[in-house]
Amino acid sequence: MGKCPADAERSGGNPARSKPDKTVRDQCATTIIDGACTSVLNRAIHSLWLIMEALNQLWLPVDKSWRLNERHYGALQGMNKDEATQQIGQKIVYHWRRSYRGISLPLPEAPASLHREARYRHVSLTDLLGGESLEITQRRLLPYWHHVIVLRVASGETMLLVSHANTLRALTMFIEQIDENKVPDLHVLTGIPVLYEMNEKRAITARYSLE
Repeated sequence: MGKCPADAERSGGNPARSKPDKTVRDQCATTIIDGACTSVLNRAIHSLWLIMEALNQLWLPVDKSWRLNERHYGALQGMNKDEATQQIGQKIVYHWRRSYRGISLPLPEAPASLHREARYRHVSLTDLLGGESLEITQRRLLPYWHHVIVLRVASGETMLLVSHANTLRALTMFIEQIDENKVPDLHVLTGIPVLYEMNEKRAITARYSLE
């Protein structure tokens, strides 16, 4: 199973477009991928397209799930780090952004607003939140991990997962059993694929960072 962060810097474009030769084509060309999955957010979908194009596997079946979406930052949604720090304070913003349980003030109107979008109409309104901690993000994504990705990998398939920085931080924490106290220092490198191997008992047996 391979996973790759999709998030682009606001001014930097798509990282999947900037590094296809080194991190995707050259190092992954011999990997036969059976299927791909990503979120329902445009930037992740675009990144997946670029990766599949670089692999010459645009025909791959793709599953899109809201469970792989980026973390919802609540009151911080739409603000960059500098703006949030100036308005709220560095220590508070750092705790909200980097810790496992830290969560900003929620946006009460967000669930209903999201539910009006076509891509979320099949999702229960109670599952759409106005803000998430990394813990809540992890709780949201793990059902997809267990019931989709793990089942397919355990059956012998190789899956490509393209998602977002915080979603992958939460998943990495779970897969690699990283202690909650170490989460603030856990970084996911943008555009750098990570390959995990899983045995028949559904245990991770190897990890490779394809830098």
